[in-house]
Amino acid sequence: MSNSAFSPRLNRRHFLKASVVVGGGLVVNLALGAGFPAVAADFTPNAFIRIDRKGLVTLVMPQVEMGQGIYTAQAMLLAEELEVALDDVKLEHAPVNEALYGHPMFGRQMTGGSTSIRAFWTPLRTAGATARTLLIQAAAREWNVDPATCRAEDGFVLDESGTRRLVYGELVGIAATLPAPAPETVTLKSPEDFKLLGRSAKRLDTPGKVDGSLNYGIDAFPDGPGLP
Repeated sequence: MSNSAFSPRLNRRHFLKASVVVGGGLVVNLALGAGFPAVAADFTPNAFIRIDRKGLVTLVMPQVEMGQGIYTAQAMLLAEELEVALDDVKLEHAPVNEALYGHPMFGRQMTGGSTSIRAFWTPLRTAGATARTLLIQAAAREWNVDPATCRAEDGFVLDESGTRRLVYGELVGIAATLPAPAPETVTLKSPEDFKLLGRSAKRLDTPGKVDGSLNYGIDAFPDGPGLP
């Protein structure tokens, strides 16, 4: 499959164009009854992230863990911008789709060359920042205030005074109906504001390796002609 959505020089505009493919982008266009929009079960603002109504954050992993620790490192990129704890991120393998998950530098859906963080530094941070922006907008709409007066923190959106707060799970229904922000309006955090990046963290894949629940390539038994 050719890769038309990613180029060797991936920027945020190309990334957001690619992410619109997933679930019709940020807007659920189905109608119920007399023109009422369907309410999305989950908030899927782009190809890399999904938030359900319980607030569970799922990172759709574009790369394969081969012992180099990227399941944890890439989750940190997302969690940093989304303003959630690393332990609150669940990992899920990306489906086969080079248009969405192709390597920005090599143009294929692959892992290698010690490039996983370098290649997805901007896309995964942008994914988290985009979701954060929309969740803040959703809370501002709920409170009828300017989004600039709200902030995200530890899985909540707080108002200017800090007295009102809404957990992400309470906001996904509204956030899923909002249009994607223009790429130039998505603000990434400054390094001096990082809470996770640049710090040591417990690997998210350690428990599965210890208790034997983690699946490896040797555990896969696909069906098909000529396969055992």
